Amino acid sequence: MKHIILYSGGANSAFTAFMVNSEHHDDTILLHTPTYSEHPDADRFRKQFADYLDLPITTQADGRDIWQLIKDHHCLPSDRIPFCSDELKSKQAMKFYKSMTEDFIVYLGYDGTEWRRAQRTSARLLHDGIKAEYPLIKAEISNQLRILLEID
Repeated sequence: MKHIILYSGGANSAFTAFMVNSEHHDDTILLHTPTYSEHPDADRFRKQFADYLDLPITTQADGRDIWQLIKDHHCLPSDRIPFCSDELKSKQAMKFYKSMTEDFIVYLGYDGTEWRRAQRTSARLLHDGIKAEYPLIKAEISNQLRILLEID
């Protein structure tokens, strides 16, 4: 069984990666679906934290950046027109899942404030036979950045 973490390199996905990797190191995959528009420091942190976990980053990409996507769609994305998330994130993750030849679970870094989002995501993934888990919600964690930085 493989354990796939959707890994942006932000606080939520980093903490989720830490939790899952602690239990399943030999079977953990850090899946990054880039927008190619991230701040260079996000790229640095993503790599640095993956190195800390002693895991490679697997990248599944469309190849376009957000600006190319905006040009292709002739409009700006929004919560009503989420083509960036759909084309650069969701479709790329699904492409990777379909390439898997063994059973897997997908882990998302939604925290305790995002349970409704987790319900919607789970419903979409279950429709395609994909099991998703949310370790931060399960552990009732809502301030993972504070935990990561060991701030009181």
